[in-house]
Amino acid sequence: MATTDVRPEEVVAARPSITTTETRKAKAVKWWAVVGGGFVALIIYMWTSWLVQGHAHAVPGRENIPTWMLVADRVQEGIVIAFLVAAIWYFGVKPWRKERRVTLDMLLIGAWLLTYMVQDPWENFTSITYSYNAGFFNLGCPQCHAPFWNSPNPQNFGEPLIFIGLMYPGVLFLGTVLACKVMDKAKARFAGIGTAGLMGICFGTMFLLDFLLEIPAMRFGGWVWWWAGPQWGTLFKGQYFQQPLLEAVAWGFCWGALACLRYFKNDKGQTVAERGIEKIKATPKQKTALRLLALVGAMNVIFFFCYTLPYQVFGLKASQTPDSICGKSYFNTGLAGPGTSYACPGPDTPMGRKHSVRITPDGKLYVPPGANLPDQKYSPYKSNPTDLCLVGDCSPSGNAPRGD
Repeated sequence: MATTDVRPEEVVAARPSITTTETRKAKAVKWWAVVGGGFVALIIYMWTSWLVQGHAHAVPGRENIPTWMLVADRVQEGIVIAFLVAAIWYFGVKPWRKERRVTLDMLLIGAWLLTYMVQDPWENFTSITYSYNAGFFNLGCPQCHAPFWNSPNPQNFGEPLIFIGLMYPGVLFLGTVLACKVMDKAKARFAGIGTAGLMGICFGTMFLLDFLLEIPAMRFGGWVWWWAGPQWGTLFKGQYFQQPLLEAVAWGFCWGALACLRYFKNDKGQTVAERGIEKIKATPKQKTALRLLALVGAMNVIFFFCYTLPYQVFGLKASQTPDSICGKSYFNTGLAGPGTSYACPGPDTPMGRKHSVRITPDGKLYVPPGANLPDQKYSPYKSNPTDLCLVGDCSPSGNAPRGD
């Protein structure tokens, strides 16, 4: 009888691989948690730097705000407090009393707050694109202490700790709940609709919701967009409540993506960031903390790539900042414009950066003390020093007048 020799390596090769799909899924939640932990560490760094450097104080400009606008600020703060209370009650307290466990929505409310503590003002990372009304309760800008921050006077950005800080876990979280309900209705109405169709409906819903919320809030002076696109791409262009359509598209897409994170779950009720948590050997409290960190990581990544990063490009193509914004101290809050050494952004104005040579509001060149200008021996402006000074007085040596 013929026999067949089986080599040992063939037996090994025939065995199923130890690395399974389930094992890889278990690793996913760990990676997202590591990303989330990095953002939490960044929060600690930024907010500690803000306190240690003595920047925890209200920004200038409040003394000139019209009374009606101050009243509107207080009303808007009251509205976001009411929405936050509703979110905590219906998606936090009631589920806890019923199930005695930490639900996904409880974690998402916390993750929204932590996302705010990282990224809200980061649209201004490289240039000034927007600012809040100085009348809101603010103590400067903790998030502006991020490493490599490059736009001018970040200590004068008035981050509203109540109006915006509570809006994220309240209004913005509830907006994602609404989008999920709209997707449920669409799924029931259109049986053949797929994931792409549901996502499209979600993005459209958030785009419209953004308009419904932003336009009245800006009309009452809540915040202002310094930049705008062409006339056809901006509503109310030139007014302090101008609304760039690109902003609504970017935020509608970002808000919709965050809603999709909540909506699309596996058969265990886990989002893409939490998958594999059941494979982790840990206590229930440790698993809850791991899930929270994973959600923080996923939400910040979505926020950064869908909203923060595009804004660094939008700022490069900004139109001239309207006088209704640049000329009002309660809107410019000392970021740029009158009372500062930075001209307000515009297509013909070189973009001012922290500690850089820059154009002043009156059109002169400002050279801060200690600026490292090119040596005159190699300077292309040596033969015609007025080229370097642009508009303003020049010294005989060809250097621009130095500012204070």
